Amino acid sequence: SAPLLNTTEIKCLSMQAGITEDQVQLNWLSPSGEPGKTEWKDSSGNIRSFASECTSSVTVPGYYVNKAVVSGLRRGESYTYRVGNEDAWSPEYTYQIPEDMGTFTFLVTSDAQIGQSEMEYPEETAKRWDSVLTRLRSYVPEAELLLHTGDQVADFGNQEEYELFLEHLALYGIPLAPVVGNHDVANEASIEANGHPDGPYFYEHFFVPNRSNMAEGQYDQNGNYAFVRGDVLFIVLNGCYGHPGEFHEAYVEQIVSLF
Repeated sequence: SAPLLNTTEIKCLSMQAGITEDQVQLNWLSPSGEPGKTEWKDSSGNIRSFASECTSSVTVPGYYVNKAVVSGLRRGESYTYRVGNEDAWSPEYTYQIPEDMGTFTFLVTSDAQIGQSEMEYPEETAKRWDSVLTRLRSYVPEAELLLHTGDQVADFGNQEEYELFLEHLALYGIPLAPVVGNHDVANEASIEANGHPDGPYFYEHFFVPNRSNMAEGQYDQNGNYAFVRGDVLFIVLNGCYGHPGEFHEAYVEQIVSLF
């Protein structure tokens, strides 16, 4: 029943899995150049504030990218939160880490690929994506995160498609683990065909934990990341750039050594 984000000046709020289960990482676009924050209120009315890093967006003119890490979240506790600053705030949304039932459940989807069909408007694709998200959250309320295994959008530089992928109530209450797909990244053919300049489109819309920093490339190639949930170490590898196996092996060794 909460209003969608598009009722405010804030754009493209996304909640990613944090490094550990007591954390989430938030990413949003704001029209204000002042650093933002996110405010979290627990069921007792206690409010905690977490500051964001704020940088001018390379891909969305007139907007600023905010990235904030929220920590100290407790299992079974229900939170309401919002993001922004005094210039513009998002609506309030609800997040709850499920109680520890002795098992760990997560959701897996793929290829929402908003705008994928030449035979329909992107809004139609987004409606189906919303239906999938709503049913999954309803049928599996104990799920702790949603893994989306690539191709969030059909056209890497299309801002409308990112908004249609992200602006769903179901996504405001569960951490997302997005995987880089071939439609999410720039290449020479897509730049020429669609007219979008190269830029960090994926990383201005998502804030992933433990992101790799081992490669320097023309199209923002550092897409490996990792996090822990329960006894499970998730390692997400970006295979869209043809890096040799040694590149990914080095990242995996680095991450395993941390945990």
